[in-house]
Amino acid sequence: MYFLKKNRFLIRRLLWISIPFILYGLIKAWLWYGAYRSINEINHQLQGIAKISYKQISSSLRGSISIHEIAIFIHFTKETIRIRKLGLQTGNLYSLLLLSNKLKNKELPNRLALTIEHLTMDVDSLLLPAAPVDRPQTLLEQVNTLACSGISRFDASILKNMGYTRFDNSFSLNYHIDPLSHNLDIQLYHFIQDFFSYQFSLQILNVRKPPQMAELAVGQLPRLGKLSIHFEDEGFIPKKVIYCAQQNKTSKQAYVDKYMLLLKQLMTKVGIRINAETYQAYQKFLLLPINIDLSIDWTGIDNPIQYLNQIKPQDNLAQKLKLQLKINNNPINHLLLQISPPELEKKVSHNITINDPTVKPKKDKKYHVVTATKLKNYDRHQVIIKNNKGKTYKGQLYVLPHNRYEIRLHAYGGSISYYVKQNEIVSAKVLF
Repeated sequence: MYFLKKNRFLIRRLLWISIPFILYGLIKAWLWYGAYRSINEINHQLQGIAKISYKQISSSLRGSISIHEIAIFIHFTKETIRIRKLGLQTGNLYSLLLLSNKLKNKELPNRLALTIEHLTMDVDSLLLPAAPVDRPQTLLEQVNTLACSGISRFDASILKNMGYTRFDNSFSLNYHIDPLSHNLDIQLYHFIQDFFSYQFSLQILNVRKPPQMAELAVGQLPRLGKLSIHFEDEGFIPKKVIYCAQQNKTSKQAYVDKYMLLLKQLMTKVGIRINAETYQAYQKFLLLPINIDLSIDWTGIDNPIQYLNQIKPQDNLAQKLKLQLKINNNPINHLLLQISPPELEKKVSHNITINDPTVKPKKDKKYHVVTATKLKNYDRHQVIIKNNKGKTYKGQLYVLPHNRYEIRLHAYGGSISYYVKQNEIVSAKVLF
């Protein structure tokens, strides 16, 4: 008691000094507990489907919180998705503390940044969408696989042949409202190691506050400003050129020349006209890929959808949209882009037939009856299998050890596998 009376002033000073540290500890603990509780709630909702674990939760008084070394184990595929870091930043502590309530009220904060660093999974992961073997090509798939020895799409088996084993992704999505111009700036960045990266930037004009989620859901279009896309090759295009050249048993230059010939033919058939300078620059890009920059200025266009609908096939879209294009940092002068919407709309979802003078026409694939003992010769082929219990399975065949087979049915949400022994097979048909 004597010590307390004598040092009362010193104790008061110590208490006042310690208050900020106590508050700091309480806030950090509250942020940690909020993240911990959210993960536990997600784990409870995903019980029996997935299990989430992590190594550490960190936070900053500048308005950020991060979860490190995340592992998501998927029960039905026995796979683990790993994420090195998942981060969320609001710009300041006050906004971070209010974020949960804003989201519950379906509101967005004035500034938000979400980052996912090094999300990794196998290229043949069952969680990735896989197109059925007999599905027709989309226009984008056809553009990507032109002149590549009959390949219909770069699926997991092709990527493995090119030397890929895993996808290593990093994402960032951030936006903020400029307090002076009242413009909403949105940036999306996606990096896939040894593949490519792109950055998408969009400006929305005269935004006093972030749009409500309900407004985004019903598609109420705001006034747009500048839109830009920056693409950088991280290794995929050279590997693709080498692989397709090897498949064709020709040189890289010969493959690229053939690719460009077929690309021009395809663009003409779908109603897209591009000037020769752009084709020449893109041909050089395929042999030495660095980057592509594309920008569009929507300023002064009140309704982009209505404006695009009024464009005629003879109009130069590059001039109408103030479109600028750089390939390998070199600007394309006198850019020409003409589109015939009816032709494009009619053909965009169908496989377009183009004439390759160097390739003989192929016969259409059909299902052929084979014996169960011969199935081992048709690994990765599309099959129809009927077992001795009367069940019929249709999917992609995978040959397993000890005369066992997996029939994998691909779907856009993943795939389903069925297993059958050779002595259980009553009939088998193979597509070739």
